[in-house]
Amino acid sequence: MKVIIETSNSLRQPVALVSRRLLLALGYKPGKQLVLKSSNGKSVLLIPRIAETIKPNTILVSPIVAGMLGIKDIDLGEAHLVSIEKPREILVEILDIKPSVDKEKLAKLLASILANKVVPTNKQLTLKQGDYTVRLQVLLGNGKQALIHITGNTRITIKSKYKSKISDGKQGGNEEEGTVRDEKSDPLHEQVKNSIATNLAKLGFTVDTDVPVKLRDGRLVRIDVRALKNVGGIVFEIWIDCSKIRGRIEAHEITRLVEVIGSAAKIPNLVMIVTGEASEKTIAIARSRGILVYSLGNTASIMPEEISSRITIRLSNIFKELAGTLHGNHEQSLFRRISMIFKPRTSYVSV
Repeated sequence: MKVIIETSNSLRQPVALVSRRLLLALGYKPGKQLVLKSSNGKSVLLIPRIAETIKPNTILVSPIVAGMLGIKDIDLGEAHLVSIEKPREILVEILDIKPSVDKEKLAKLLASILANKVVPTNKQLTLKQGDYTVRLQVLLGNGKQALIHITGNTRITIKSKYKSKISDGKQGGNEEEGTVRDEKSDPLHEQVKNSIATNLAKLGFTVDTDVPVKLRDGRLVRIDVRALKNVGGIVFEIWIDCSKIRGRIEAHEITRLVEVIGSAAKIPNLVMIVTGEASEKTIAIARSRGILVYSLGNTASIMPEEISSRITIRLSNIFKELAGTLHGNHEQSLFRRISMIFKPRTSYVSV
């Protein structure tokens, strides 16, 4: 469908605002994502956000998205919606790789290249990272082409028929299994993570789950929930970790997390750990390092939606407390604005 793509300098994140009428005309259903294509042929994939005041034939994009599309102010482009699967397991066939690597390094390289990417299946792709160039195809289903989102939970099995390119001491093809994320998925962890993300999205945050964050030393770590919000011209970033929801967080794990945060290219404004149990000493150590620990106690009797609601209320109270302890300065105004985020908004919501 032909649409007017217009740049809005008030948008800071890589987002696209669309009217509800246009989304319905495009055939929107939950799980579908928006593909925007500019007149110069460049395209970008986004999660659409509804804004009721926008004209039906216009899509507002942030300067970041405009740059990806190669447009400045306004352009006549195209928009359509696509369904994207999130498979639990995929088979990646390596057709060629330069320079040669051993199997262990290949598994790590693929995890880094493919993590959190949307790719077509059953189609040859050439991907590059650093000095490496990999030609591959993702095999899924009955051979039909589809778009898939490779998340932190996707298990990757590597298959290679390219002789001598993957060194294992043998000639010919081989298979090796690797994972982007090693631990098994816990249903409660997944439910709470997704519920928190949904709640924050309804409050106007740009939210992602299972976000791979690259550290300065090249390592990749996974963040359960990352929420971004433009507040008074400042992009406020929250990280939430739910991996210990059935367990107990210990002091040494807090120390390790502090090292990870300090190694990130962009340090978040707020980090919260949601855990089943934590000692007062551990909570105090975390607080001294600027990390909030929210201990649930007996999680067996608490529904995921209730846990998410408690966390949202807790975040709201934190910002209200910060605003209340500051008097007549910019920080007070900033924290007051942040606390207002947690009141229901009706102008637009994430979909």
